[in-house]
Amino acid sequence: MLLQRSRGITVARVYRELFRRWPDAEHLSRARESTITAVIRPLGLVRRAATLKALAREVVDISGVPNTIEALLELPGVGRYAAGATLANPGGFIPIALKDISQTNPSSAQYIVEWIFFSIVILLLSAITWVPGLMLFVLQSSLEGWSWFTQNIWIASAIFIGSLVWILLLALLTQAISAWVKWRVASRAALLAAFFIPSAFASIVNEIFRTRWGHIFDLQALIGNIWAGLFGRFQQQYGYVDRSGVEHLENAFTEPPLWASWLVMFLICAACLWLLSRKVKAYEVVK
Repeated sequence: MLLQRSRGITVARVYRELFRRWPDAEHLSRARESTITAVIRPLGLVRRAATLKALAREVVDISGVPNTIEALLELPGVGRYAAGATLANPGGFIPIALKDISQTNPSSAQYIVEWIFFSIVILLLSAITWVPGLMLFVLQSSLEGWSWFTQNIWIASAIFIGSLVWILLLALLTQAISAWVKWRVASRAALLAAFFIPSAFASIVNEIFRTRWGHIFDLQALIGNIWAGLFGRFQQQYGYVDRSGVEHLENAFTEPPLWASWLVMFLICAACLWLLSRKVKAYEVVK
């Protein structure tokens, strides 16, 4: 029960305090629910306090922990997983430490639905990025012949790698924001803000300092630079074009180097993975 959606390190501290105050079921059954709530509050889900007290009271009433799975299943908050773990433990069992995780953690069906949704998102993003791009490449190859295909195969690689970077960025940003922002409307707004707020900040930096280094904060500009680099069209210095069409490089705007764009993209993806690792925990699925 204590491990339900809680970190193991935090549970260990609460566990020691819990049994320091109430060393057995009899002491816990006489404790005030508000006091139990105060002790387990660091774990969240404080409604577990009522279940803990009810479980301890039931163990006291029947003079100990049952030794059959049928009797264990009658205890408050104990399901088949907890009952099986109790019977499988030859060294004894402290009854208030377990709860059937199949009642609180994602089921097999939920995992399947999540994977189906994730797969659909990947397919949809692929359908508007690298799939049509490669289809056009294949069509052009069929018109120009094998020699054109072999000379320009790097274009297909650039299309696929650039699209993969774009899909990876969107997927990680979406998952990280969804993990931390539970309200759906707020998570969608946060995803839009992740693109528009840095873009506005980058524009301000570029305008004040007369540079293009502000693009290092702009996700759309980063993707654009990466794509330009993959297609061999990345240009670090941009001048201005006068009315006669002549480009002047005096006081040219300097774009961040290509390696900096790749580095920032890597750091963003790493930050998303770190946020996911902090929030999302692996759960055991009980059938």
